[in-house]
Amino acid sequence: MGLLLLGRVEEWNQGVYVSRYDGYRPPLPPIGSALMRSPANWVHTYARWLEQAPEGPLHDSRRLLGVRTAFPPYVWRGEDFVRDWPHCHLDWSAAGWHGVVPLRLLSSEDAPRVKAHRKHARGGTLAPVLLWWVTAFDGWLLLDGHDRAVAALAEG
Repeated sequence: MGLLLLGRVEEWNQGVYVSRYDGYRPPLPPIGSALMRSPANWVHTYARWLEQAPEGPLHDSRRLLGVRTAFPPYVWRGEDFVRDWPHCHLDWSAAGWHGVVPLRLLSSEDAPRVKAHRKHARGGTLAPVLLWWVTAFDGWLLLDGHDRAVAALAEG
């Protein structure tokens, strides 16, 4: 895997400039509709897939995976959900940032795959996204579920 992301901290630690590059491949296999409709323990499923991923983000060590069901509204709705591609600025000047940086270009709300995921969102069967907290950004990287995130946001 080549270069995916670069960041440069702004003078006086007011934020970080981030540049993302094409070529990101999510560490999880595609999640089909049949799997989304069947009840699954997503934490265990994702943990197993991450352990098996040949180019995944995990290394041999201890880790904590968990479910987070609530975020402050600004994380997904405002400027803290980065929609600009490929460059963005994460503003630390207030009380930190705590937003989400997708690692690939987001699809439009009317893209076929997003439309399929929107049906799952309405039906309550949409698989969760996979986020990774990055202390250096004071926020989250969206590792998997870019189209699912767009669908969930479109459905409110």
